[in-house]
Amino acid sequence: MKRRCKGYLLWMVLFFSLLISVEVQPVQDKPSVPFEVTRVVWGEDPDNPTKAYPGSTEMPLTVEVQNLSPNETIKGVKAILVLGNGPFTDIYGNSNATATGQPVISDVLSPTDEILPKGFFTLTFSLNIDEDALPGTYSYEMILEYSVNCSGIYLEGEPQTLTVEFVLSKIESTISCSVSPRTVERGEVVDVSGSIDPALENVTVTLKYKGPDGSTYIQNVTTDAEGAFKDSFQPKVEGSWSVNASWPGDEKHEGSWVSASFEVRFPVSLEIVTSNNRLTGGLDNEFNITILNSGGVPVSTIEATLNIPSPLIVHGDNHWSFGYLEPGDSITIPLVVYAPVGSIGNTYSGSLTLNYRDDYGESHSDSYPIGLIIVGRIELVVYGKTVSPQPVSPGSKVSITATLLNKGNVAARYVNTSIAPNPILDLTSESTAYIGEVEENSPAPFTLTANVKKDAQKGVFPVKINITYRDDQYRDHSFNITVYVVVEESPQGENGSGTEGGLLEPFLEVGVVLLTLAGASVAALLLYRRHLAKRSRSP
Repeated sequence: MKRRCKGYLLWMVLFFSLLISVEVQPVQDKPSVPFEVTRVVWGEDPDNPTKAYPGSTEMPLTVEVQNLSPNETIKGVKAILVLGNGPFTDIYGNSNATATGQPVISDVLSPTDEILPKGFFTLTFSLNIDEDALPGTYSYEMILEYSVNCSGIYLEGEPQTLTVEFVLSKIESTISCSVSPRTVERGEVVDVSGSIDPALENVTVTLKYKGPDGSTYIQNVTTDAEGAFKDSFQPKVEGSWSVNASWPGDEKHEGSWVSASFEVRFPVSLEIVTSNNRLTGGLDNEFNITILNSGGVPVSTIEATLNIPSPLIVHGDNHWSFGYLEPGDSITIPLVVYAPVGSIGNTYSGSLTLNYRDDYGESHSDSYPIGLIIVGRIELVVYGKTVSPQPVSPGSKVSITATLLNKGNVAARYVNTSIAPNPILDLTSESTAYIGEVEENSPAPFTLTANVKKDAQKGVFPVKINITYRDDQYRDHSFNITVYVVVEESPQGENGSGTEGGLLEPFLEVGVVLLTLAGASVAALLLYRRHLAKRSRSP
């Protein structure tokens, strides 16, 4: 037993001696290298960055990192971008995206993935961006894994967590604007239209109109479901105008603007005026056409062509040339047009065509209608005028007789004659005579009577006869003729101008009354005397 204990003690002594002779090796930590994020850009080339927008897919995000260690060389860099539940995922829909570090090309001396001390490398993540993502600055953590060269042996380094910030840009928009027509006259309306791309509904677009005099007019319009807008504008000043269309953008879109121009000119206008649109059938008619520059711009090189339909005949040329016509000036073309008798009652449509240039250098061709009505000719003359008796006495009746003759080529209708009121005649129902229709080349006699006033004085008095009628175009006409009535002095005893006649009648009437009263008095006296005689004979 003692021998066994001695052996155990010996082994214990040898064991502790061995432990003392062996050098104790400490447990080593993972090597650690500091890093710094130097640039974060969208795109694969940090020197040529792009922009990312809500809804972008497979969008490369490049993170440039620097190895800050002055001595350590690293390789095998891998990174995890922790995106969480935000609007970003990798192309497979994962909330974390991974990438492998690549040395910057200028730092690569040989085909290797080593990253030298103070060297740079890039990590490129491919991301999908949700359409509902809001533009702005986003910040996420990135975990770096790498290996460190330790005396020729690459050991796994201590993972590092860095912060990555990047900007999600607003979606760029474009706005279009067009004006139709591009050239208008003062007082005309221009139509302005355009749209926003991408199409946005209920967006307010501001239209700013600016005139040549510096005046501005602002109009706000709203886009429809297709992003389109429109407006109408009536400029009042001549010259060059511009319209600026803009919108300020919203939380997801950048604003934009665009400008368009148009020109407002003085009005260019010619008018024609005809002297009369009624031509008399069977005659040569003088007919004038006046060309008036009613606009605000001179016109030149005027070519006028008249088209008159058959059977009307224009004597002379039907084409004329004029050099220049200022605003407000006019040119008159005198014509002689013959209308046959057979065209009476018909209407004809002609035209005057004008070709000319305005002061802006624009050519114009306008056609102006000319409507013509062919009417008949009524020429009523009065002959055979007689007054009976002549002379006349006050209080007597006088008759005026005459004959109407129509020397025209159509009948006069609803012909009526009447004595106009005058100071010596008392008019009666016979002072008016309705004749009716007077055919062409047909005489129509008539007689009018009136009473001479009893107090008419001696003398010669004009008496007007009014004649009215209607032509074949239902237009009413009237004219007067004059006859003379001679009033003689009233004979004695007829109208009281002497001891007989009119002046004697009152005295005769008074005498009759006096004789009647005298006879009554005598009769009364005789009856009274007879009464007294009877009383005296009675007992």
